[in-house]
Amino acid sequence: HANPPDSAEFRHTNDNITRPAVKQITARIADMLFPTNERNWDLQPSPLPDLANPDAAVTDPMTGMPLTKPGPTGPNGEPGEPQPLTAADIAARVQKEADQRAQRMRKKIDDALTEAKYAKHGRAAIADGCDYGTGVLKVPVVRRRRQTSFHRYTLPDGTQIPEIKVKVTEKAGIEHVDVWNFYPQPCKKIDEAEHAFEAHWLTKKKVRELAKQPGFDPEQVNELLKLEPDAGCMREGGALMERDRILSPTLEAMDGRYCVWEYHGPIPREAMEVFGIEFDEDDKLSTVSGEVWFCQGIVLKATLAADEYDDCLPYKVWNYEKDPSCVFGFSVPFELRSDQYAVNQTWHAVILNAMMSSGTQVGVMPGMMEPINGKIDVSCLRPKTWAMKNEATDLRQVLSFWNMPNFTGPLMQVYETARRNASDKLMLPAYQEGRAAEVTKTSSGLAMLMNSANIVQREAAKGWDDEMTLPAINSLARW
Repeated sequence: HANPPDSAEFRHTNDNITRPAVKQITARIADMLFPTNERNWDLQPSPLPDLANPDAAVTDPMTGMPLTKPGPTGPNGEPGEPQPLTAADIAARVQKEADQRAQRMRKKIDDALTEAKYAKHGRAAIADGCDYGTGVLKVPVVRRRRQTSFHRYTLPDGTQIPEIKVKVTEKAGIEHVDVWNFYPQPCKKIDEAEHAFEAHWLTKKKVRELAKQPGFDPEQVNELLKLEPDAGCMREGGALMERDRILSPTLEAMDGRYCVWEYHGPIPREAMEVFGIEFDEDDKLSTVSGEVWFCQGIVLKATLAADEYDDCLPYKVWNYEKDPSCVFGFSVPFELRSDQYAVNQTWHAVILNAMMSSGTQVGVMPGMMEPINGKIDVSCLRPKTWAMKNEATDLRQVLSFWNMPNFTGPLMQVYETARRNASDKLMLPAYQEGRAAEVTKTSSGLAMLMNSANIVQREAAKGWDDEMTLPAINSLARW
């Protein structure tokens, strides 16, 4: 909504240095991690591979016999007797087999990440990390996907019949999680959390679509659709009101939506058996890692964890700057809060002084003027006639004029200092803001400066590799 000219926000114009800094840092980190048409990861075999079946590397797949190598040729060039492989030959073949397996796994993971739109969800998590201090991804996310293929058959009489085939498969993907809807167990690192909740704000259409996903009970979904959506405590003094206060209006956008909760963590074994999940009789564990979806007292889904080989949560968390005492980190606006306040205060002073010193200040002696057309007008918008009383013989006895000193020059120095402090705090030199000529006039010098300054962004990118890319690939590979 446009503010009227006499509103408080119009009179106190802020200079937002936080938004350009957030956009710039987000773009730089995203460009480092997700370059166009390139992988931001690679997969290589171990220098000392430990294969699950190392005999496959030294065994003929057709006959099952151990491989040999040609022996030394005879004096007339006849082939010699086959010789058994030496230890060096076996090591080389094992390494070659490991290289081939790593190449196949690399292609498989690359296909899975591409189909899951890893770059798209990753950029969204990076934006959250810079805006709020924390970016969250969820992997693996098992979803049913429809693959449609079109065929055309020709009958003996030449008639062509089109046919559409639909194949439904279950695949593991990656999803970006809105940090506002993420509620992990209080901990220092996400690896320490035993459980986590995630809120999904779904319309009736999206709730009906849940019945098509693996693990959801259609009858339970129908029971939920019979109820009117009720956000409960999430709306009354809860997270929605806090989000509505900070961001654009949220409460109206959430009207008519169900707050469906997704839980990951330990679940009593007998509770899972109620939902028809069978366990091995030798398994004596009283709790298991599971996934439960529920809303307004109705359980929609209850299954074992998708990653049954690991007890860790499917959520991967990245922080722009870590908080050693909390899983949620510090954001770019948080780091700039003091400098943004200093810039705003200085900018207000500059605008006020420039406005007040741009015109002459007029003082009026009360009771020394006669009304014109029934009123006394003391505005100085144009040349005019002043009606004075008989006691005044000169206009200077009625009006006095004074010019306010202009201090915009010294104030601008303070203002620029505050902006430089903000850039120094984020370690963003001037040449990264488009003022390269002020720093260096040579291309080689600029290249060295850019490489040196990229250390800070590379550190954040390395944190993404450790906290997001590697755990995500491991989860997909295990699944």
